[in-house]
Amino acid sequence: MSGWADERGGEGDGRIYVGDLPTDVREKDLEDLFYKYGRIREIELKNRHGLVPFAFVRFEDPRDAEDAIYGRNGYDYGQCRLRVEFPRTYGGRGGWPRGGRNGPPTRRSDFRVLVSVACVQCQSEALAWIANEASILQMKLRWECSLGRI
Repeated sequence: MSGWADERGGEGDGRIYVGDLPTDVREKDLEDLFYKYGRIREIELKNRHGLVPFAFVRFEDPRDAEDAIYGRNGYDYGQCRLRVEFPRTYGGRGGWPRGGRNGPPTRRSDFRVLVSVACVQCQSEALAWIANEASILQMKLRWECSLGRI
């Protein structure tokens, strides 16, 4: 696993991450989705108002977690395509690593991008694409400013 280690566990403890869930999902729905892979010890649903819900499901047997990832990752659930994987864990004493997942700490600039999405169920890939396009635009603007074109 290419993640971070912490006391909450990872691949070996039977815990999986379930992302890109519909906004109206309930713990019972998750239980119905995953019961066939093995005995579920715990379901931890994170459903914050206005954000795409996600959950952690812990199986009694870590091998069941692997089967659930294999069977449900990319599964079409309603109008959502589930993302099921081993959870990424935080580094060291907890908290996110500086600068996010990769690279140095971020710094603020005068450039801002406002993304307004009508559907809360949008895919993270679409937002990543928008962020990439904004980054390219920012570099182009800096380059043109340095040449005196703007």
